[in-house]
Amino acid sequence: MVGICESLMFAHKSGLDASQLIPLLSQGGAKSWWLENCGMPMMRKDYEPGFQVDLFVKDLGLALDECRRMNLSVAGTAQAYQLYTILMAQGKGKKGIHCLIQALEDLNRCEIPKYQ
Repeated sequence: MVGICESLMFAHKSGLDASQLIPLLSQGGAKSWWLENCGMPMMRKDYEPGFQVDLFVKDLGLALDECRRMNLSVAGTAQAYQLYTILMAQGKGKKGIHCLIQALEDLNRCEIPKYQ
């Protein structure tokens, strides 16, 4: 999810039409279920949950606790946890996890235009 969001942010900041990125990436090695099922809802600003942010934060927290117990470094998971915690703090816990794009838009002070 982080990769999808960052790709869309990169496309937008580069002056590309971010909505064209999803069909393009879906053709190659970046093809994934997440891209195909969350990419366009993300572009339409449709954040209805498939899986809610608050449940994901709980699960990530459990995973991080277990990794700490095993002395296992999982920097990417820790970063995702922090980004999703931002969404929780903004009152978006009941939204779908693909609303992660909103946290990155806020951090970068830019907004990807809504795709119809």
